[in-house]
Amino acid sequence: MRTLLFCGLLISSCVADGGNLLKNGSFELGSPGGVPENWHFAASGDAQAEIAVTDESATDGKQALRFASTSARQPNVYGMVVQEAPLRAGVPYVLKFKAKGENANGFLVCIGKGWHLRFRPQGIGPEWRSCSYRFTLKPEQLEKNGKAPVVLIVEDTAGKILIDEISITEEGNAVVSPAEFQRERVWVVPEFSGELSKLRTIPAGVPVMKIPSSPEFSGTGAMPDPKRFSAEAALMHNERGLIFLVEVKDSSPNPGEGELMWKNDSVQIRLDQAGLANDRANESDLEFGVSVGKTGTIRTWNYSGGGELPADSSQWFGHRGRDGYFIAGVIGWNYLAALKPPYFTFNVVVNDLNANKRRDVYFLTPGLHDAKYSTQYVKALLDTGRPVLGASPANLLSTDAFTGTLVGANLKAPLRLEAAVTDGAGRVHPVPLREIPKTGAGDMIKLEYAIPAGNLADGECRIEFRANGEPLAGYAVKKADLIKQQSARLDAALRRLETLRRELANEKSEYVRLPLNVLGDFLPRFRERMDRAGDKRLHAERLLMVMPDAEAALDDLERLAGELKRGRKLPVTWRYIPGPIRLAEGWPKAKLQSSDGRVEERDVVFAGYGHFANMRRDFPNFPKYGANVIQIERGPRSLYPRRGEKREFDPDFTDLEREFGPMLAESWANGMPVVLLISPHYSPEWWEKAHPEAKLASGFLKYNIAHPEARRMMKAYIRDFLGRLRQQPYAAAIHSICILNEPTFTGTLQEPFLRGEFRKYLEKKFGSVAAFNRAAGGEFPSFDAVVEAGVKNPAVDAEFALYRRSEMKNWAKFLADEVRAVWPGMPVHAKIMIMNSTFDKSHAIDPEMFAEFSDYNGNDNYGNYKEGGYLSDWVQFALGHELQFSMKPASIVNAENHIIRDSERRPIPNDHIYTANFQQHVTGASALVTWVWVDYSPESARNTHKDLQGNIALRPGNVIAQGIAALDAVRLAGELKAFTTYEPEIAILYSPTSTAFNPALLKNELFKFYAQSAFTGHRLRFLSEKQLVEGKLGKTRLLFVIGSANVSRVAADALAKFPGKVVADRHSLRFDEFNRPLKLAFRPEILPDFIKAPELKKRYFDPVVPLPVELEGDCDGIFFRVVPDGRGGRLVNLVNYTEAPRKLRLKSELAFFDLIREEAFDNEFELPPLKPLLLRAK
Repeated sequence: MRTLLFCGLLISSCVADGGNLLKNGSFELGSPGGVPENWHFAASGDAQAEIAVTDESATDGKQALRFASTSARQPNVYGMVVQEAPLRAGVPYVLKFKAKGENANGFLVCIGKGWHLRFRPQGIGPEWRSCSYRFTLKPEQLEKNGKAPVVLIVEDTAGKILIDEISITEEGNAVVSPAEFQRERVWVVPEFSGELSKLRTIPAGVPVMKIPSSPEFSGTGAMPDPKRFSAEAALMHNERGLIFLVEVKDSSPNPGEGELMWKNDSVQIRLDQAGLANDRANESDLEFGVSVGKTGTIRTWNYSGGGELPADSSQWFGHRGRDGYFIAGVIGWNYLAALKPPYFTFNVVVNDLNANKRRDVYFLTPGLHDAKYSTQYVKALLDTGRPVLGASPANLLSTDAFTGTLVGANLKAPLRLEAAVTDGAGRVHPVPLREIPKTGAGDMIKLEYAIPAGNLADGECRIEFRANGEPLAGYAVKKADLIKQQSARLDAALRRLETLRRELANEKSEYVRLPLNVLGDFLPRFRERMDRAGDKRLHAERLLMVMPDAEAALDDLERLAGELKRGRKLPVTWRYIPGPIRLAEGWPKAKLQSSDGRVEERDVVFAGYGHFANMRRDFPNFPKYGANVIQIERGPRSLYPRRGEKREFDPDFTDLEREFGPMLAESWANGMPVVLLISPHYSPEWWEKAHPEAKLASGFLKYNIAHPEARRMMKAYIRDFLGRLRQQPYAAAIHSICILNEPTFTGTLQEPFLRGEFRKYLEKKFGSVAAFNRAAGGEFPSFDAVVEAGVKNPAVDAEFALYRRSEMKNWAKFLADEVRAVWPGMPVHAKIMIMNSTFDKSHAIDPEMFAEFSDYNGNDNYGNYKEGGYLSDWVQFALGHELQFSMKPASIVNAENHIIRDSERRPIPNDHIYTANFQQHVTGASALVTWVWVDYSPESARNTHKDLQGNIALRPGNVIAQGIAALDAVRLAGELKAFTTYEPEIAILYSPTSTAFNPALLKNELFKFYAQSAFTGHRLRFLSEKQLVEGKLGKTRLLFVIGSANVSRVAADALAKFPGKVVADRHSLRFDEFNRPLKLAFRPEILPDFIKAPELKKRYFDPVVPLPVELEGDCDGIFFRVVPDGRGGRLVNLVNYTEAPRKLRLKSELAFFDLIREEAFDNEFELPPLKPLLLRAK
């Protein structure tokens, strides 16, 4: 068939477009319904295929080529169009086309005699997508006339496939001269042999990258004034590590530090260590920031791991002059474990807080400041004097072709580049890539490659790249059909599930029914959606993300089935009975029913999902999934859709009666109380326009919380909305009311209204300007002069920060009071970003102020997988909860529980989910509402906000993990409560004064110290400056002052009178609340730098509170806490937050009982990562 066809081709004289070696590649020549000119149609095996020009849709011109077939895939049954193209052997070409379709199966492009080059695009869907492949022909793949057939085939049932703009062009020049490196985003990293400490500028002769190089690399879209700002960066290397040099001209120094340094003058660098050039973040990426203080002090921040870069693995030097600053630093190879020399990719961003306090961003490439992806990063090779290659793969699994980008340096011409592919059968397939006859001194090579997979045996393959026969780079790939692979994977999981259902049919325990319920709902849904999908590749890619956790859940269930066969008895479970919830000592109590029929009032905790109305359809399922609470929201906009005719705020209860009220009733009917967010940020648009005098953008809010109009609006809303809601039969569904969502108050003294209010504040607080001058050490002639000086004056800046906090407190207290006036007895809290806003003075949040009027300590907190320097970012939860609980002994409502990062596309281990939730209950949480429950099909991803993508509603194993954690926590609520109900004797100072001056230092040092303290067995509380001054010390006998450079003078005086021991680190107790030098009336003991848990425990903690239980073994990274159980025994909690199991021993005369599994526990054990233990010792 092929021979006859090719011999009988008629070749038109029509000329191909531009450099396109195909003729009529846009199919504009030819009538709709007919075969396009220069292409020839044929069918094989009686294929029922139609291939014709269509004008229904096109990307170039008015026409495209339409394929359809009713013939199922069989050998030698296909329809096709073909033309011969004047291609040459050994020349690299690029094949490009655009495609879209419905049920778009069985389309491929074959090139060359014998059709050995086959390109089968994956993921053709309803929107046009671009496809690109690179290939090089061998001499035997050309016909006798010296040309090569290009065949477009449909070989399977296809509803509709449209193809347009098909082209074959010669690939461009692969040689890149040094002058083109930055434009082409390639770089050679030279060696360095000098002393970094002596550098004050980038050495002459070292290649530099200009930032920005053009307006497209500026956040403003324009080049900065070179008299005001410019930046250059260089990379080098030596035997110690990778060297970074950055030289910045900056006429307005505003350095930052800590994790928020990006808001100020700073440099951010992100390394794609593995050279993956991905469209998303990789676990192997390293991102860090560096800033130079006004005195030349260098500060760093590790955005990938949390905290500063370790001093034993990096070294930094800085210099700041009148016109800018210079950075020189090295990160050791030991810290860059994922970087396999010589190849990596990188990006650099220079942040500039200019004189107008506006952040300007200048960047080497996109993919750092805008989002985290490395597809456009600079591809770098270490110069070792030898030939080097580096490859960034675009795909690692395919049946079509393996593509990517290859770069090289120090390669001598004439140069022959080729790939050798070892397939799953062990056969080696040579693939020529490019022959380059000539290169210049210092040139690099950059080319995109496409290695055909058609002739490879299925399975694991290895691609090796060679230059003149020498292997220099390579990576592993897999030849497999993604759709078939993931479909088979799903089918295998369904079979396992069915087997488990039969084996466990008689088991009634929720520990068995819950995972069966979740898997029984999710897995068939995955199958059904994939079966009916037009673009099955989207579903296969979804399964790559969610199946690992589903399979892990099946593994757990199979292990449990085996244990049950061997006689294990599962614990009794308890379920909340819809009814009153009362607070006792800050913790909720309610009636619960056990699985064996008992009804008791018990301590209870809640866990569930939020946060939007779309989850309503899953209300009946949530109890089966272990959820017993939800959060939903309504704001003034829904109650006041328009301005009233008789009065400004005339309520329209339509939404409450038709949508929101029935939704509350459904939630209550399914046994789930509701955390109700009253959402002041949803202000009516008509109101915003009617009151421009109140306009102020601050976080979610669009108005000034200090303005009387804001209070008038919210007073009416609370009165009308809650007044009506309280009267409804489903009002009992309300667990609590959250008055604010992630509040911030970022108003500035550029706002005329705030200038006036700040002046009133100063007069009220100080009485006279003379009193302010005495306190602040100023010489202002009037309060007007104080306001005029503004935040450029450190004393005024500090006082303005306190003013904004007072306005935030007044606003929140006003809302809480209004709620209580309408609904007495209703618990109130606010969703503060405890670990962000507390340490960002622009947000104006002090958790101690919120504690004063809150019934629960409310927050929005996060702990993501493989962040914060641990396997799970536990410090954010533990430290934030302890801080709030220490301000007021009331349990935590984390109403936005971030345990999966927004836009997360990695599989997330179930153990991370379980541990993140269970341990929050250990550290004081009584309610967790996990962000976020949004189920969406893969096809609708493009219409789903990126922050909602990858959420827990898509991940069945993670849903099971949260449900099992909730079962355990409800059952053990009394024991979990004991971890926070006793008073610790060791405390850390909480200094709101320091958060007004150097919050980054405070957070960084607290983070490190608190983490080490948590590995000792001791629980430490916080003691605020206010509590210290008021003498509310509790049982505190040992007080640490950590990272608190500034404390108020009255707090310093109280420290001098503290009846116990005060230990301070070298950063602390240096300045007062106006940033003036602080003279202490006492001498604290100085804490050694970099102190670790064993020394903390032995030197400081144990002498104050000896523990009856000790932990032996390698305890670094092991959360360990021992507390009284209230019955004369002890409770012990352990979690391994490292990546490897640890062999440990509990040293004690007490016997141990595992409360989670309800069985005796041996004191010598191996602790796997992220498997919490809760033990009773008695």
